[in-house]
Amino acid sequence: MVGPPPSQEHLDILAEIRALTESHLASVERSRNGRSTPAEVPGPAAPLDGQRLVR
Repeated sequence: MVGPPPSQEHLDILAEIRALTESHLASVERSRNGRSTPAEVPGPAAPLDGQRLVR
């Protein structure tokens, strides 16, 4: 490669991406093996004080 070495900020970003990727892949593998169930997607929030939401 030609050019300056990557900055510490770039190295930190790459490390974070790698950690998140490994975490995601581990959770996918656990769900495939039946060790965990996918999280439920929450429904819409209830209106405050019984008020009707305006859209």
